[in-house]
Amino acid sequence: MSSTRLCCCGKPLARRNLSGKCGACYNAARQQAQVSMDERIAQAIITKRPYGEIAREFGCPISRIKAAAYRRTAPEAARFSMAAIVKACSDVTRIPAADIRGKSRRLHHIRARMILYVLALGAGHSSVAVGRFAGGKDHTTVLSGRDKANDLAKEDPALATNIAAARKRLLTLAKLEKRSDTLRGPVRTRLVKPRNNFVAVDQLDEDEGHRFANRIAAGSHKLLVAIQAYQAGAA
Repeated sequence: MSSTRLCCCGKPLARRNLSGKCGACYNAARQQAQVSMDERIAQAIITKRPYGEIAREFGCPISRIKAAAYRRTAPEAARFSMAAIVKACSDVTRIPAADIRGKSRRLHHIRARMILYVLALGAGHSSVAVGRFAGGKDHTTVLSGRDKANDLAKEDPALATNIAAARKRLLTLAKLEKRSDTLRGPVRTRLVKPRNNFVAVDQLDEDEGHRFANRIAAGSHKLLVAIQAYQAGAA
């Protein structure tokens, strides 16, 4: 009679178990190995070796190396919202947010937009998201604008001062947003009664009658007139 195998934690193992560990111990060991490998990848990235060489050394896809490099360079990704960033740029440069996000090619608008690129990328937003927010710009335009702003800041003290002031203003706005969210409390659902006689409520309401009213309220005026005429004729 064969004896039952036990895991290191004392749990019995199935007959087909080849790892010698139960599910919980196996997952814990795998997670520990993952963390150890991530630390070794981070150490290799610090040496500024090519990503392909690091991927071949650890036997993992290059996408994992790039993700580890992004986490290392932007540990506070998306720390500030894009709305707060463009508000900080607008307050410092005295340029409306619509012009910063627009397609104007005026020099002062372009310089304010470059400050937006520097702050947004520094906050951890992707170049694709920043370009989409800034009027549908390509991600290469965002990256080149950020690099050009950093180069000009070394020669132009005014631009460097504006970038520093925008960063300081962004920190102030973030504190104000956090304080206002604390004072505001939980968000409540507000009932809306449109100009027609149907009541539109939150779409998450489980009442079928309210959902039907929402769909009718979202329709066009001609459709509502036709429905009311049909109901009047049926009555």
